[in-house]
Amino acid sequence: MINFFKYNSSGNDFIIIDNREKKIQLKVSEIRKMCDRNFGVGADGLILLESHEKVNYFMNYFNSDGLPSTLCGNGSMCCGHFASILGLLEKIDNHYIGVFNTREGDFDVQVLYNLVTISMPNVSIKHNTQFITVNNEKGIYINTGSPHYLLIKSNLENFNIYKNVIRIKESSVFKEEGVNVTFVEINKENLFIRTYERGVEDETLSCGTGVVAAALLQSIISKDNKDIVKKIKTRGGIFNVDYSFNEKQQLFEDISLSNKVNLVFKGTYHF
Repeated sequence: MINFFKYNSSGNDFIIIDNREKKIQLKVSEIRKMCDRNFGVGADGLILLESHEKVNYFMNYFNSDGLPSTLCGNGSMCCGHFASILGLLEKIDNHYIGVFNTREGDFDVQVLYNLVTISMPNVSIKHNTQFITVNNEKGIYINTGSPHYLLIKSNLENFNIYKNVIRIKESSVFKEEGVNVTFVEINKENLFIRTYERGVEDETLSCGTGVVAAALLQSIISKDNKDIVKKIKTRGGIFNVDYSFNEKQQLFEDISLSNKVNLVFKGTYHF
């Protein structure tokens, strides 16, 4: 029997469990079962919030395939809100602030009611981005804490992403380690993206690391690397991405991701 909390950030949903006492050790099959939308709670991923010696908490993240994964932007924001409820963050006026640890390192979190902002890894144009041609189509690889292969498309709402994702995932470039595939439509008002997530093996309504990757993509191809806040639209909602660009080091830094998260319900799961 496990007590859990169900969260979502613009439709990207997670099961979050307080595991500070380290009493819960879930098997891959058990995580898969809990995340199953027909036979379990249903979620894109599962998070164990655990204690950490140096920072406020450790976010132990698993995709719905049951395997541990890299940084998850939406999951980090949901987990940050959960940490504020547990009293793990410092309260300053109406804000709660803290630092959390992941497999990708330490990041800042700020919670204002249900609006959560997290810091993201710096992205070096030289070391974290690469133009790659797959199936005679040129895209760009950007690692924002989780790897994304991005392609620019028009009329994205009606675009068949599954047909294209299969070709990309089965290519020699990405077949071994896999990759998140994010399609980007560039509009005057904002960017619109759709992401097929590795480990979920399906399109999700939104993807935080994909949102950040799309914002940086536009800056790279347009050479508009000024400090800026970008609005990124997903099928689940609109996100804010803030960053600055270090011209000398060719480095995107001070990257932050913001969105409103929702605690949907809590319950008890019986295996």
